[in-house]
Amino acid sequence: MGFFQSLIRYLLVGGALTVTYILLTIAIIELLQWPALLSSISAFALNLPISYLGHRYGTFQAEGSHRLQARRFTLAMTVSFTVSTISIVVIVNVMSKHYALALLATAVLVPMINFVVLKQWVFASDREF
Repeated sequence: MGFFQSLIRYLLVGGALTVTYILLTIAIIELLQWPALLSSISAFALNLPISYLGHRYGTFQAEGSHRLQARRFTLAMTVSFTVSTISIVVIVNVMSKHYALALLATAVLVPMINFVVLKQWVFASDREF
């Protein structure tokens, strides 16, 4: 699959996942009155299985070992989780800004990193890491 076709599919799948993440985070904050960080972590975790399947089949139409790609995906998402968590902590707790700014920063930064990692490594081939 070509770069631009992958990018368009990624934007569609990733966009839907990002909207879901934002809505889940806001719902958890507003309805359950949980702190922004815990809400973000929960929303991120709830999206993981859907994200894997959406990107494997929808974005990259990957073939090959589920076991290997799931392992790679888990590692890549651990990095994403770390970036998301650091963003939330710094923006909300250190900079004392509204959680909406943290959500916006996370919604922009994480998908850009993920596209490159998913395309070039997670779903690229079955070579071991």
